[in-house]
Amino acid sequence: MTRIMRTMRRMDSGLPPGGYDPPFPAAVWVNTKAEDRVQGFRWLESSRTGLRARCAGSGADFVWPADALVRYCGISSAEFVAFSAHRDFADGEVLLQGILNLGLLVLATYEIPRRGGPGYFSREFFAMVFSHLAKPASVDGAPLLGRWRNADPAARGLVEITIEDDAGDPAVRALGSGEGGPVDWGPAKTGVFACLDEAGKASLSLLATWDFGFLESHLQLRLPAGTLASAGFNVFKDGSGRPSYVTREFFYRE
Repeated sequence: MTRIMRTMRRMDSGLPPGGYDPPFPAAVWVNTKAEDRVQGFRWLESSRTGLRARCAGSGADFVWPADALVRYCGISSAEFVAFSAHRDFADGEVLLQGILNLGLLVLATYEIPRRGGPGYFSREFFAMVFSHLAKPASVDGAPLLGRWRNADPAARGLVEITIEDDAGDPAVRALGSGEGGPVDWGPAKTGVFACLDEAGKASLSLLATWDFGFLESHLQLRLPAGTLASAGFNVFKDGSGRPSYVTREFFYRE
């Protein structure tokens, strides 16, 4: 037991101190499946007052008040990342476990029969709808500034990304992986976008573009939970017939 407790202490050492309870994001989540293929819920609406879900089969709405939800923060962040909810019915019970992952709500539903026998499990994905949310007018870009190193030392894409303040606008520069060492991609044409992150919190996203003549690279940059996440969309323009490709990498601040 002592060994297990020591392991758990190492795991939870990064948790925020005190009795912090992460707020539930205000958002509407729509099932990504086609309407006739939805197994569990068509949509969910989350807010500080609780959770409401529309059942695909009966069309009924299930409601969980805020005090009936368990909210979870990340192991090294005070940000909301997951929830669980439980509800009893006459013939059984339902357990929901939802986690935010790359902008999607991944919802696991366990239907547990009261009289025994096999239960039922479904796992579905929901996309956030922003139409009813106020879009942030301005966001502090300071958390993005700095020198970021690829978390994978053997990365074949980008080795390093530098984001600096250029008279109030972020300037992006990147080093790519090369056979003889890092290759300077030079400064990027950078677009700045205010957005709402997975938890409904105002944040900043950058779109950095390089045009190398034979190849055009568009790099999406976001900062979820203190890690710089990049998604690269690369298109060949040289008529070689090589397919366009996508890269996804993560960077830590030096």
